[in-house]
Amino acid sequence: MKLEQQHLSVFHDPNVDSLTVALQKFEALPDETLSRKARLRAAVAMTGRLLHLRPEEIPAQATFLMRRFGHLKHRPTGLAPKSLANCKTELRYMVRTLYGRGRRSHLRLPSPEWIAMRDDLPDERWGWKLSRLMGFASAEGVTPQQVDDAFIATFRAAVHESGEVPKPEQHVRMAIHTWNRLADSLPTLGLTPLTIPPRRRTGWTIEPHRFPPSFQREVDRWIERHSKIDPEAEDGPIRVARPATLNLHRHTLYKAASALVFAGRPIDQVTSLACLVEIDTFKTIMKHLRERRGGEPSQALLTVAHILKSVAHHHVKADASELNRMKRICANYQVNDGGRAKSRDRLANFEDDRLLGALFRLPDRLLKEAECAETPEARKRVLAQVAVAIEIEWLAPLRLANLVSINLERHVHAIWVKGERRWIIRFDRHETKNRALLTYELPEASVRQIERAFNIYRPTNGWLFPGGSKSGHKLPSTFGRQIKLAVERNLGVPFNVHLFRGLVATTQVRESENGFEVARAMIGDRNDRVVRNHYTHAAERHLIAKGQSTIQRVRMRTAPIATPRR
Repeated sequence: MKLEQQHLSVFHDPNVDSLTVALQKFEALPDETLSRKARLRAAVAMTGRLLHLRPEEIPAQATFLMRRFGHLKHRPTGLAPKSLANCKTELRYMVRTLYGRGRRSHLRLPSPEWIAMRDDLPDERWGWKLSRLMGFASAEGVTPQQVDDAFIATFRAAVHESGEVPKPEQHVRMAIHTWNRLADSLPTLGLTPLTIPPRRRTGWTIEPHRFPPSFQREVDRWIERHSKIDPEAEDGPIRVARPATLNLHRHTLYKAASALVFAGRPIDQVTSLACLVEIDTFKTIMKHLRERRGGEPSQALLTVAHILKSVAHHHVKADASELNRMKRICANYQVNDGGRAKSRDRLANFEDDRLLGALFRLPDRLLKEAECAETPEARKRVLAQVAVAIEIEWLAPLRLANLVSINLERHVHAIWVKGERRWIIRFDRHETKNRALLTYELPEASVRQIERAFNIYRPTNGWLFPGGSKSGHKLPSTFGRQIKLAVERNLGVPFNVHLFRGLVATTQVRESENGFEVARAMIGDRNDRVVRNHYTHAAERHLIAKGQSTIQRVRMRTAPIATPRR
């Protein structure tokens, strides 16, 4: 059987049996029990479903299987961790019984030319980084001296298609870097240096410096207008925009100007912001941007329209009729589908009370795992910190940036209420995204849970979630990923930290009579407009359920009373 017929990936050793062949050999063993063979049939089928491959396309090689199960451990599979571990154990038993320890690598062995080059490498680690490239080149009949950019393009496509590498583009870049170092260190090999692809794709917008100076000055004036406040001004912003907002406005204005140029306006005629907000020009810009995105309105396009309308109102001083026409066009781009579809789908998973209850109980579960003697020390600290974060998020749904920056000396105040020790967590207006004053009170049960975690790790310099450096807190990206992986590993569904805010809001909307106002207060919005836009669907479903319950009660009340037969 050819390699392509037996294995999905050209990188696999063709001498390694597939799971299908291994299962057939195992079922022929007379000493194995029928129950063991049945469990293995189920494990092979489950592995195929989890890897989205047919069993005949999966090599029965221990290293390959253990690495793929390692990836699955941190991804939503819909299986309990115990079920996943049992599946892995059954496959390991089959492979060890049939083939012993075997080769450490599942990759194809290099050809003699590549083996000779590998033996001359000055650093053994270079061979590890090039092992997949060497096996692929051997399968394609390519020698080291024949490797060039065209071959790397084929290699890149094969890596992406195999799906075996978590970050395929990063793997290819690593191989190219290693190859170029090898070509520079051993010029006698006659290797061709390879081109390193850019990390970021080139933007389609025109560079700002290519626009007329007058247009650039007006953009700078608009940015300066939002970067400071004039207390005596009767027209202008009432608060300073954040740096991210200023960057968004600058990028949006140059994007709109670029769209106008690509739509046919000569660039030297784009001399002011007024050129962007004439009603016909405004329509041209929005149409060009919409067609670039497939022709459908989106939240990003609505942001562009709102910024241009704001420029027309506050900078150009357009008359009311023009503003009304722009406002009407903005309404056409309004995408009000109850929040982003991805987040809405993830929230829908927690309509199952069993899953919701598991998330409520997860802090205690993580602390028990952290208190286990067999758990490594570094993992104990991470588990304890994640447990504290989840406990806080349920009662104080903070944004991730605020969560990681909690300082026990600055943000937390311990109080006693009716003999119970509680915590007050407070963030001032300048520390929050929407400049809202946030104040939350944690009950005694939550404080005890947090102090239980302090037996496993200690806050540093007041930081509730200390980072790697001795003077700072965890990075939001690092801690967000740790929380995400912990939840997904235990619950088996996709998750992110920001989802806590949605869970708190939907829970209040469904369970509380005044749910929208309670949700608004808990997530820290100044008004309930955002809450109603995003969570009305949850409230309506709850009201419909109550209406259906009323119908059922009336149906039972009006049912005819059965008379006993004589």
